[in-house]
Amino acid sequence: MRLAPDDGAPLLSLRRVSRFFRVGGGLWRDAACLRAVDGVELEMRPGESLGLVGESGCGKSTLGRLACGLLSPSGGEALFRGAPLPAAGPGSPLAGRVQMVFQDPFSSLNPRMRVGNAVEEPLAALAARDGAHGALAPDARRRVVAELFATVGLAGMEERYPHEFSGGQRQRIAVARALATRPELIVCDEPVSALDASVQAQILNLLRDAQERYGPAYLFISHDLAVVGFMCPRIMVMYLGQIVEEGPREILLDHPGHPYTRALLAASPRLAADPEARRRLPEPVAGELPSPLDPPSGCRFHPRCPQADERCRETAPPWRELSPGWRVRCFRA
Repeated sequence: MRLAPDDGAPLLSLRRVSRFFRVGGGLWRDAACLRAVDGVELEMRPGESLGLVGESGCGKSTLGRLACGLLSPSGGEALFRGAPLPAAGPGSPLAGRVQMVFQDPFSSLNPRMRVGNAVEEPLAALAARDGAHGALAPDARRRVVAELFATVGLAGMEERYPHEFSGGQRQRIAVARALATRPELIVCDEPVSALDASVQAQILNLLRDAQERYGPAYLFISHDLAVVGFMCPRIMVMYLGQIVEEGPREILLDHPGHPYTRALLAASPRLAADPEARRRLPEPVAGELPSPLDPPSGCRFHPRCPQADERCRETAPPWRELSPGWRVRCFRA
């Protein structure tokens, strides 16, 4: 299967995409259904940075893996350049066009492989797939690797092993590997959550500089609204497998419409450090995220929402468009 060329179609489209997992089960009982992603709609343009934010366990990472072909949807339709999104793999037409930066750079690097070889590996895989046509020769691949290491601030370190680097340096190597094939889309799954604050800023600036230089689109996944607001002009808020708010960062950070978005802002000390801003925000949301094995009826946020009424408990709220590009799934917005 060939992917569609750049014909003006959205880069990535998810149309009511769901992903369910069968959990448990055995001889005497049926397996339960875990609804990790439930009816999500998403659209990205080439070169765009889209933020996806929510608590741990809300389905963000599962959605990221659906976006890059590592998982197949249980329902709905996933499209890349207008064509059905193929499964990822060495022989996939998606190889080289979509890459991923994981949360833990050490576990995503082979400890027995020199980091230069790890960055060259995607180029070598494409060369094996394409044969002589359009493939880089080994000398050319090594020059590309050297250029990438210089780009991420690790010039001349290609012969070292992963354990010889700090966590921030390993994440720079992961970024270099993701950029090696000049992808159109990079899914960044919590790329700075395991790093110190000063190192986080370095990696975020590196990702922004790489986007200006190479032009990939970013699907940036995080639990931190401050990080997502720095990276992405447009933000989607996810709760228990569903998108509950979507809009420009200026609106979501200054005038959030959904109670869950306001609670996330209140839980971020960097965004609510100003005493006046703190007074305008509610207290951080209490309680635990409900189990996706048995999501609440009606609005999924109602058990933790201080504004919930009987309608919220019985009826799932539809999308409400508050202004162009800003919509909320809430009766009380």
